[in-house]
Amino acid sequence: MKPSSSFFCLLCCAAVALPWTVQAQVPVSQATPQPPSSTKPAVADLAEAKRAQQALDDFIRAYQNGNVAEIRQQLDPAMLGYQRFLDGITQDQRRFTQIRLHLLDTQTLVGPDVAIVQTRWEKRFLSSTALQPGMYSGQSQFLLHKSQEGWRVAAIGGDDPFSSQSGVLGRINLTQPPSALAPFIRIELIDPDLAGSHQTAVELLCSPTPCIPNTVYLPETTPGRFVLTTAASAGTMTVRYIDNNPGGGRPPSLLSRSLQIAP
Repeated sequence: MKPSSSFFCLLCCAAVALPWTVQAQVPVSQATPQPPSSTKPAVADLAEAKRAQQALDDFIRAYQNGNVAEIRQQLDPAMLGYQRFLDGITQDQRRFTQIRLHLLDTQTLVGPDVAIVQTRWEKRFLSSTALQPGMYSGQSQFLLHKSQEGWRVAAIGGDDPFSSQSGVLGRINLTQPPSALAPFIRIELIDPDLAGSHQTAVELLCSPTPCIPNTVYLPETTPGRFVLTTAASAGTMTVRYIDNNPGGGRPPSLLSRSLQIAP
């Protein structure tokens, strides 16, 4: 969901056209000279962009500190899925500890009362039960709305870094560890919204020798991370997995990753 540049062109054109529209409603014979107006134009400036970014930074800080009350204050009540989003944050706070969320390659587009922040992110944490380190990553677009109270988070597109159950697109990693015996393959699936499910199934496709079995179950090693090392034959192995909740309003997605296995 990349915001269109035409959206912001429309904002700028509307801001420029508004004063002329108002003047056109006054007959020329009644027009009187007016002193220069000190009213700021309805086009956001760099300072406003920084305030929008700061509002998002404060929201992230509240999430890292587990301050749900502050998150509520900085969240737009009109947000779609408002309560489900808060429930997901509460669930994450139970599963993870020492959460740190880092934004990468961030761009901010801002209008008079709407801002869009596009970014990649990495979320690092320790699982609350085993205290094992974990990391999720994704790409998101944050929509912020400016009200009388300031900038508030109004919607999140793409992957949701704050609420795992809201959906993050899964990721498959395949590697061949060095071995003096028969080839082995390490299968890793990362799907944050499956945290706590203990295991998940993936489909295997092999050539020229068929995989037996063609469905394997990966045990959960840390929340949302599933890993299995299994024997394999020389050739090509493909792992397929259907992510039923990829987030961002996306339909179920088929993930596939292939690896050429050395003998």
